[in-house]
Amino acid sequence: MIPAVVLGLIFHDTIKSLFNPINVMYALVVGGVLLIAAELLKPKTRVRKVWMT
Repeated sequence: MIPAVVLGLIFHDTIKSLFNPINVMYALVVGGVLLIAAELLKPKTRVRKVWMT
């Protein structure tokens, strides 16, 4: 397993070039859409009976 530090040093320029405002904007929009979709697609839980004790 390659440590993260080694990968960071190898791909430093590539990773740095990804952090421009346009790419960050797209990542935030896609992440927001995925969060909304996950919230809408989760199964709804229903309570059938409530017992008072």
